Amino acid sequence: MSRIVPFRAGWEPGRLRRAGLLVCEVEGAVVLADAIEAEPEGFSAGFRALLDYGRRAPAPRLAEAYRLLAETGAWTRRALGAVDALLMPTAPQRAFGHDAPVPADQADLTALANVAGLPALAFPLPAPDGGAPCSAQIVGPPFSEMRLIGLARELSEARA
Repeated sequence: MSRIVPFRAGWEPGRLRRAGLLVCEVEGAVVLADAIEAEPEGFSAGFRALLDYGRRAPAPRLAEAYRLLAETGAWTRRALGAVDALLMPTAPQRAFGHDAPVPADQADLTALANVAGLPALAFPLPAPDGGAPCSAQIVGPPFSEMRLIGLARELSEARA
């Protein structure tokens, strides 16, 4: 059985998510420029607004976003040299209804694996109070997908 040890986060989740979103907006604006110009009605107004925001993003802000993504990705890969995986919540809140507004910080914690280019596995957790469920995620080093599946199985069996 695996052992769980406390680990202190070395990043600001909201800041990282916003940096990743800015890069997506800027790169999306570049990649999709011709398609949007040729057929703007093929894209929602909200999506076009995101890409327009990216098109107008100041270069220093974009450079800072790329720096933060690279730095955090490198830090995360180094941190995984000391442990088998990182176990953490998938989101900072429990599940919410389909008709409820999506919290702005919904992707704050899952952004870490994406930024670092690492595999992650999310799994549901029952709420001890019987309320809306939540979930956890396991982030592992490159090519550790099978190990993550085994860890998730261990955690599921330990809960049962």
